[in-house]
Amino acid sequence: MMDVSHYLLAFLGVSALGMAFTAVMYRIVTQRKNPDFRSAQIAQLIRDGAMTFLRQEYSILALVIALAFVILTMVFNVVSAIAYTCGALSSMLAGYIGMKAATRANEATTIAAKDSGERAAFMTALMGGSVMGFVVASLGLMGMGIIFFLFAHHTQYDLIKIMTCYALGASSIALFARVGGGIYTKAADVGADLVGKVEMGIPEDDPRNPAVIADNVGDCVGDTAGMGADIFESYVGSVVGALALGVIQYPGQIAYLALPIMLCGIGLIASLMGFFSTFLFKSKIETMLQKATYTAIILFVAGAYLYLHLMGLE
Repeated sequence: MMDVSHYLLAFLGVSALGMAFTAVMYRIVTQRKNPDFRSAQIAQLIRDGAMTFLRQEYSILALVIALAFVILTMVFNVVSAIAYTCGALSSMLAGYIGMKAATRANEATTIAAKDSGERAAFMTALMGGSVMGFVVASLGLMGMGIIFFLFAHHTQYDLIKIMTCYALGASSIALFARVGGGIYTKAADVGADLVGKVEMGIPEDDPRNPAVIADNVGDCVGDTAGMGADIFESYVGSVVGALALGVIQYPGQIAYLALPIMLCGIGLIASLMGFFSTFLFKSKIETMLQKATYTAIILFVAGAYLYLHLMGLE
């Protein structure tokens, strides 16, 4: 059987692997040069608008985090408040990294489609999108793994309380990022359509319409940063829920309590292998995605079964 320190090494090792992969994908996407001045200028405007929105939103969220920190310290203790803050900051960091990658990947995908065709554009978009997915999984696994290591031998109440505060921090950012980004993107979309199609009679997303820039900025902040925070909250919340059930059903049994987080680590490795399998399949794009998904699912099921068998948890 594994003790808590072994679990920590496993969690941190898999998290580091996911972060290393994220860094490589981010570098590949951002290193692609755009030779077309006009499209590079438009992409820069969208990128600047998205990051400006995100910085403004995060400056307001910092006040919310500070207020919640004080309340949690008064109601529970400072450790709970720190856990809340770590969950919130992890979600914000995931959104920031994902936004940086997405705004670069949009431009890189366009250039790849123009220069090399559909398949190259698909692979570029896949690498850019993978940054958000894997940074969410890696940061969540790291945060929950560290909390589990620090509080697994405390009382059941302490472990669940700290884990719940961490999840609450992630949920707070998801609420504001999803709502704030959604309001912005809908307002920008409607505004662009009204100005362009209704008033000027030009097609949707026509480059002659300045509001199209705001529309694209809204798509980035709503569908990238907002959705990323939402996914992070769901990811952490589902694990904390399973952990709470484990505490009730198997009190004091470390192997059972660590199982939800361990399955996240196995899933992260399976997802990485599924991603790399796309480079092996030389078929249609939709078939490549299906095969990669099936590969990740099969590897996850096999890895989970092997782990359960070796730990005697069947």
